[in-house]
Amino acid sequence: MAKETILLTGATGFVGRYLLRELLHHSNWEVVVFVRAENERHAQQRMETVFDWLKIDCKCRQRVEVCCADLTNKYFGKSEAVLNALQRCSTVLHAAANVSFFHEDHDEPARTNVFGTKQLLQQVGPQLKHWVQISTAYVAPEVDGVGVEQEAKQSDFRNEYEATKAAAEKKVTAAALSQGFSLCIARPGIVVGEHGSGRTSVFQGFYQPLRAVARLVNRARKNAAGKVHVPLRINVSPAGVRNLVPVDWVARALGTFVEQGSKASGIFHLTPDLPTTSLDVFGAAQARWQIDRMAFEPELPKQEMTTIERAFYRQLRHIAPYWKGEPRFDASRRQFALPRLPCPIIDTEVVDRLLGYAIDTNWGETSEECLNASHFPADDYLERFLPKHAPLSTLPRLTNVTAEVGFRVLDISAGEWRCRLERGDVVSVRRANCDDVAVVFESDGDTLGAIVGGQLTPQQAFFDRRIEIAGNVEMGLKLAMIFGQFITEFPYIPVVKRGQHHVSVA
Repeated sequence: MAKETILLTGATGFVGRYLLRELLHHSNWEVVVFVRAENERHAQQRMETVFDWLKIDCKCRQRVEVCCADLTNKYFGKSEAVLNALQRCSTVLHAAANVSFFHEDHDEPARTNVFGTKQLLQQVGPQLKHWVQISTAYVAPEVDGVGVEQEAKQSDFRNEYEATKAAAEKKVTAAALSQGFSLCIARPGIVVGEHGSGRTSVFQGFYQPLRAVARLVNRARKNAAGKVHVPLRINVSPAGVRNLVPVDWVARALGTFVEQGSKASGIFHLTPDLPTTSLDVFGAAQARWQIDRMAFEPELPKQEMTTIERAFYRQLRHIAPYWKGEPRFDASRRQFALPRLPCPIIDTEVVDRLLGYAIDTNWGETSEECLNASHFPADDYLERFLPKHAPLSTLPRLTNVTAEVGFRVLDISAGEWRCRLERGDVVSVRRANCDDVAVVFESDGDTLGAIVGGQLTPQQAFFDRRIEIAGNVEMGLKLAMIFGQFITEFPYIPVVKRGQHHVSVA
């Protein structure tokens, strides 16, 4: 079968990098990325940074063709490499965007969002069959206060970003009609970090009020009960809708649209089925920092605000159009097209994960390399902890499985282990090659650490594609459920001391 060429723009961006990872899950796709850079070498360097962040291995990196191409330059399609890619691509996944809310120098964001889209439409070759355009849910027209999956509204935009995304939708729709390719317009809500880990590379939008609260907490004093006193009134309704969607789910939905091709034609809202509320967001902050005084007061007049409150709201001026509340969105067409891919719920627990990652990385100012200087001790867990605690669990009573299971751990914790089960009992674990094992679980060390520590369920890790099951997938899913029960009984919590890992459980 001939390989299909997918052209991805915006691969160095927040959503774009996850789209790249999603596309690489399909071995029959060749991926070409257009990267804005000074030259080909600089473009490759920018992509290597993305590869490292995504933890993409060398074999997959070789499947990505990197082209230096600035869509805002009218000569972007003149190089031989770019022309060749444009002639070969059968699908375009257009994720490149300027997300600024305000008009900037060099006519941004219109230059990227509108002119760049127009440029790309003019340059694509005759092989093009399908185009996936990433827009935003906030251009949707509203019917009885609900945003619907219909042609973008023509006015009443909150900012330049919305206006330019609507204009781009209009251009690509006209081109699809005249050039004959199928068109999928995907409109995400507010994209936040990964559902299972909270990991993100961007700390704007949703994160801004939480960071503003963090600044108040850092200056506050604790009372006798250990509570932090933050005299802040939140001037929104606690039931106010926040259309938060995890970036990994958005990427998986878009990857499915690419896979469906012309079957995925039309407008689809990538918005939550059950939206987050303001109470979820600020409830997570209040619980994490043990704040004793932070109340909702939706009708708080500006003249009655304290000095602290005025300073707090000044920090939110960039997101002011969305602050007081957002519409609900109808996503019926997306739900019909992706019946097995519901949007994960972002509740207080998930908001806490997002907030925790932001705090751990100092809102993106501390690199993960610094945080992970001491890696997850996969050998200690698999060779010592698992065999010791498995006989004490309810595992044997839950299953009579007799099988050999493999664990393949990537990155700095790299290694392969074979685990022998007899009627549910773990009888042995040894470091050995897993190529001929019936079921093999493959993940990086960070993911395995999150799973065995109870922060991430095996099922969610599989759903998020942070763990792969090779071999008998049905048996693997069954074992993952049992393994999850074991972790509930015996979570593994390594702690770092003087550069070495010490286990905090017997």
